Amino acid sequence: MLHAEVLALQETLGISYKDASHCLYLAELEKLKVANEKYKAFKNLGNRLGEFVHDINEDFIEVPDNDPDADTTAENHTVTEDTADK
Repeated sequence: MLHAEVLALQETLGISYKDASHCLYLAELEKLKVANEKYKAFKNLGNRLGEFVHDINEDFIEVPDNDPDADTTAENHTVTEDTADK
């Protein structure tokens, strides 16, 4: 398959087999560079979103130090019909 691509490029551009191979190699190398940059960008975005969600989560479950009776379990923070109107 790769050989067919090289031959097609060679015939289209009228260049040597070596030059056509080199052109295809450079094109594939550029694709890999772009894919690597995308990977790094999305990995960075994922890390930042994870930190953001973690920070928000900490803000919502933060308990003041002076309230030893405070309970941070999820079952005590659910909204029910009688507490929703308050």
